Amino acid sequence: MLDRANLLDDLFSLAEAGEIEYDTVLNISMYLTEEYHCLPWAVAKSKLMTIYTLLTSSTEPFIANTFQVMSNRSITNYCLISLQILFLHNPF
Repeated sequence: MLDRANLLDDLFSLAEAGEIEYDTVLNISMYLTEEYHCLPWAVAKSKLMTIYTLLTSSTEPFIANTFQVMSNRSITNYCLISLQILFLHNPF
């Protein structure tokens, strides 16, 4: 479980640094619907909340422009759905 949590954290960090696409990370994180340990969920919750906050509340043009492409790919919907799954399927 610790390895899965570290893997998710590393993947989100790589996406944040622009080394991989967020689509890749979000597709991989879909496995969370089968995850019952709290550490991977805690990592996902933290990273998805950060993305969601940036997408919904940023007035910074750079951030808005950076995430515009991803919002066109339904990242906002993905975050909302993932957060709903998190709270419905909360292993804590």
